[in-house]
Amino acid sequence: MKRPRIEAVDDANPQVSLEEMALNLILSSNKATIVVSFPVGRAPYVRLANEKARELLPQLWNPTESSAVAGIWNSIMQVVLEGDERQEEVVVPGLLLKMKYRTTHVDGEPVVIVNAKKIKQLSIGVMSQPREIIPIVTAIENDVVGTVLGLRQINMSVIHFPQRGAIRYLAGNLNLARLFKLSCAADLQDRTSVELGQTSNDSAIVYDWYHQHVENKVVVCSTELEQFPGMVFMITAREVIPGYWVCMAITHSRNLTTGPHPLSSPKSGVPKMWIRNRWDQFMEETLRYVNQNRQFTSEFRRKIPKEFFDNPLNVYCYAYMSDQPFLPSGNRDGYLWKSSRGIVSAGKLQRKYHYTILPNGTKLRRRVMWLEETKNLWIIEYRHFDNSCNTEADKLMGPDCMNWNLILNSVYAEAPQELSTSIDKISSHFSMAETLMDQSQLGPDNVLSYVSGILHHWASGYGH
Repeated sequence: MKRPRIEAVDDANPQVSLEEMALNLILSSNKATIVVSFPVGRAPYVRLANEKARELLPQLWNPTESSAVAGIWNSIMQVVLEGDERQEEVVVPGLLLKMKYRTTHVDGEPVVIVNAKKIKQLSIGVMSQPREIIPIVTAIENDVVGTVLGLRQINMSVIHFPQRGAIRYLAGNLNLARLFKLSCAADLQDRTSVELGQTSNDSAIVYDWYHQHVENKVVVCSTELEQFPGMVFMITAREVIPGYWVCMAITHSRNLTTGPHPLSSPKSGVPKMWIRNRWDQFMEETLRYVNQNRQFTSEFRRKIPKEFFDNPLNVYCYAYMSDQPFLPSGNRDGYLWKSSRGIVSAGKLQRKYHYTILPNGTKLRRRVMWLEETKNLWIIEYRHFDNSCNTEADKLMGPDCMNWNLILNSVYAEAPQELSTSIDKISSHFSMAETLMDQSQLGPDNVLSYVSGILHHWASGYGH
């Protein structure tokens, strides 16, 4: 796509078409209005803009584009290509704007008319904090956890999502402030992800993790972010009141290498079983590992072995590497599959789900997983349909090239397993609190005691 350019309008030109006059009438309204022109063979440019638009969106005239401005330009391009109207909410520093886009033609050229409106009641930075979480905000800013428990590697925060792709930080501890290159915890209060330099993609990744299971108010995940290359964030969070989350995270610096990894002994032992989110994390690590150790990959699609059907807990899984994408697969792996949902993206791991029913009534599930960063590489997982939660190490199967014993030992020799274990412990205390408290009574008077209870149980298990 050609880069959009900004041009001034020649007001001295007396030859103004009726369409141009109509546009100027639109611009005279009190609505923030921008007109973007798409001349044939040239880059799109801002043709007209009124004062209100320059007031709300000065970033459009700033040579340094923010992620919010890039998102606006992407929406403009989509509207002109599809010829449809579009509405969305966009976060710019300090403001939440409602954007409307529509297309028309002027002098034979397609143009997009953009209207922007400030949503005053959601303006970030001036929204008052909910009364229920003020004690939590105070405790986190004062770094009670780090001071009392001596856990300086923990990042803690209270966040709110005005929309997907934007985060508002109500509070954070000193460790998190330093991560964002701020001098004190108070500097985080009421800051937005845009102001802190986070990309909208990073914010969307966090949003998707937190809202992946809407029925569950607790999330545990491991992810990487564009803003912090080479770092893994292991996060546990709890929605304490609707829309507001208390988050704890441990960071781990990944040692990036370019060649095959030497085999070594795992630091903390290989798990005997993985819960669902931990299995997905392991799949992500495995993709990176086999990308550097391609002797473990298969150049062709494999068929499920007969032994797979001996136990409904068996999982057949292997890495496929080829310049020919695995999907669509037809029946080249032995079965015809139906898609059960679109591509699921949580963090960096992309997943596509399929299922099939055998003539004897047995129902199977297939997952195809990949990372954008590892080209021409997929992991293919087959399991019995009812086995969708836990994965047992001794039930893991694969072709000869996929030596799971070597892969497991190598991956867990590098993985920050001790940190993963700590995060699992934190998560267990969140889950314990879930069972001890009536969710309907999670209100102003007991939110702090709820979080304190989590920290108390965590301290007793982690600090000794």
